[in-house]
Amino acid sequence: AITVLQDGKPSNYRINESVSPALDAEAIRICKLILFRPAVKSGNFIIDDDLNVGLVDFGCVKHLSPEFIEQYRQLVISAAHDDKSAHYQAMVDVGMLPQKLDKETEYKLRAVSDEICSWFGALYKTELFDFKARPEFMAQGKAVMQRSQHLHRHINVNPDFIFLERTRYGLFRLFDQMAVK
Repeated sequence: AITVLQDGKPSNYRINESVSPALDAEAIRICKLILFRPAVKSGNFIIDDDLNVGLVDFGCVKHLSPEFIEQYRQLVISAAHDDKSAHYQAMVDVGMLPQKLDKETEYKLRAVSDEICSWFGALYKTELFDFKARPEFMAQGKAVMQRSQHLHRHINVNPDFIFLERTRYGLFRLFDQMAVK
């Protein structure tokens, strides 16, 4: 449950409506280079009588560089447009994939990048993504990541990327559990 303030008092409430205000808040924070927080769980949201969403518990925050923000933005844009070539290049630019690889390894990493692009891009195919109508969405993403594990020695760990992805994954899990649009 999420804490909702009704008449100034906390109560339990499950949102079955759009949670876009929470996503918008995170996107605005990223775009304006304000502090970013990865601890996304239902207890960290407060919703008032007018259904305005607020975030609490800023115990773990981080500044992200303008360069990283732009690189991450390109990942999202390429997925939203199902541009697999641009998505792979964005993965290289964000530092997750090496610039130079042998042909076979590059082919395998491109296949993984293509799958991630298609999976993540599904969020942008319609105006609202309906987690209730797509109960397989999270399992599909997990399966893609599991299929890529054999390539782990070719994938670099960008701490900013991991920090940001923890938050995105937390939001997705929360939205999936709540079956929201």
